[in-house]
Amino acid sequence: MNFKADWSFLQKISMGAVASRAVIDKLNSCGHEVIELERYSTSNKIWSTKIKRLRLPDLICLKCGRRIESRAKSKLDVRMSDNENNPDRRCDMLPL
Repeated sequence: MNFKADWSFLQKISMGAVASRAVIDKLNSCGHEVIELERYSTSNKIWSTKIKRLRLPDLICLKCGRRIESRAKSKLDVRMSDNENNPDRRCDMLPL
């Protein structure tokens, strides 16, 4: 099993925390009331072992109930999941 170096791991966790905070700020400025669903997704503290590939939303809007999964990448790119062949995976929102 390969593990990231401590500095790399901290960098990736911190990058995700900053991205989650930015998503919360943006959505709240649009009238949502977004909170963390996953404990400390806006912090670089590690409280438990996370299982990779388990798709759990990080944030939830208390007003509309929409669950949000926020991810940060080292390469600047804005993407949304979209699959023309699967109606359940179609993008129904415009980018922020």
